[in-house]
Amino acid sequence: MAPRAKASATSDPCRYFAPAAEVLAAGLEHEDASKVEAALPWDAVCDGAYCIVVTTPSGKLRWPSLLSTLQGAELLERTTAVVNLGPCDEKNQPCECRMKGLSWSHLLAIKHARSRGLKRALLLEDDVYFVRSDLERLLHACAASPSFQLRQIEAAALYLGGVYTSMVPTQFLSISGGRSYQMHAYVATVEHPGWSKLAEEVSTSQIMIDVAMHNHAGPCWLAHPSVAFQRPFNATRATTWSLVGLPALHSTLTRLMGWLGIGNCWEGCARTTNKLVEIFGSIGNAMAALAGALVLVVSAFWGLCCR
Repeated sequence: MAPRAKASATSDPCRYFAPAAEVLAAGLEHEDASKVEAALPWDAVCDGAYCIVVTTPSGKLRWPSLLSTLQGAELLERTTAVVNLGPCDEKNQPCECRMKGLSWSHLLAIKHARSRGLKRALLLEDDVYFVRSDLERLLHACAASPSFQLRQIEAAALYLGGVYTSMVPTQFLSISGGRSYQMHAYVATVEHPGWSKLAEEVSTSQIMIDVAMHNHAGPCWLAHPSVAFQRPFNATRATTWSLVGLPALHSTLTRLMGWLGIGNCWEGCARTTNKLVEIFGSIGNAMAALAGALVLVVSAFWGLCCR
């Protein structure tokens, strides 16, 4: 395990880095941030971890559940909190740019990991939670596969969850290849050249980092089944997503989820989508197959009615 990061003394108006146990337990009554004996082989997939948190009143409401999540996943002692004091642009200046500020928190966490000499850094957002049984299966499979550990760095990231838009099988247990939206839990290969390209894309456009990652980073590793999901704190969150840069099909589906009240596509939605993508190879193929099936049903119904 990499040395634990110390709190960064800073006058930065945007963010600072500090041990997650200290940040999340501060000011929370009756919360136990004590060390848990490690049993999960996290070293098989990452050298350290970061979690992005915000200090707004609504953001702090997530801290107790996040603390519990990190403890339950045996991550608390190895996690550095990226504490956001307010949204900032690429020049580290405060701005009205919440989505871009989140993107830069991801990119600066990866830069921080690189400065510490880490090769593979786990990045988490503050609404993450894990499915323990699937997480154990994934980590033990990776620990038992030295060949995957060698090949992991070929891709920019290993997604632990998300809405997968394409999937191809691999020879590795619990691992597929493909592309994904959502970046609430992934392991970044910090030296991968894709991250510098993403930084340029985010700084010169309004594209959110998960869209830029999906469109420009190339195929990544995907944990399948997913082991990490986002808590549905706000069922209308989809209506606040920036749709800039999404292909027409993906932006239409996102709007449709918002209209249906599905919002952030949490566990049930993500599992269903990913299962369809596993079967059909991509979300486009899945939608075409479903549309074809619907046409057949309607045609059959129309034929029966019009006899």
